[in-house]
Amino acid sequence: MRDDEPLLPPTVVAGHLASCAAELARGPAGTAGELAAAIDRLSSAQHDLTAAIGDMAERLRQHPLGTNPEVSALAEILAAAAGAVGYAAEALDEAGPLATTLLRMADEDTRL
Repeated sequence: MRDDEPLLPPTVVAGHLASCAAELARGPAGTAGELAAAIDRLSSAQHDLTAAIGDMAERLRQHPLGTNPEVSALAEILAAAAGAVGYAAEALDEAGPLATTLLRMADEDTRL
């Protein structure tokens, strides 16, 4: 296996991501410290998702089928989604300093 080859197929990775997101959505808020750490990790993950979705769009554009109107439309939708995810990442970046403020106001172990 080459170093640049993924270890898992995209469907497995996306399934794991979906499961983790669902768990975050239904799980408890946790503590102030956990919230701050989660915001930091989610911000990083959103930046990675932006790149991943953007790469998918670019691969479709570069593919021989990329001239097909439906494939081209799919590439444009993925590019727009990458932009939207990027905006979410930027918003989470802005939340980081506020989470630090929360930690100064409340103990790290304070349940939220």
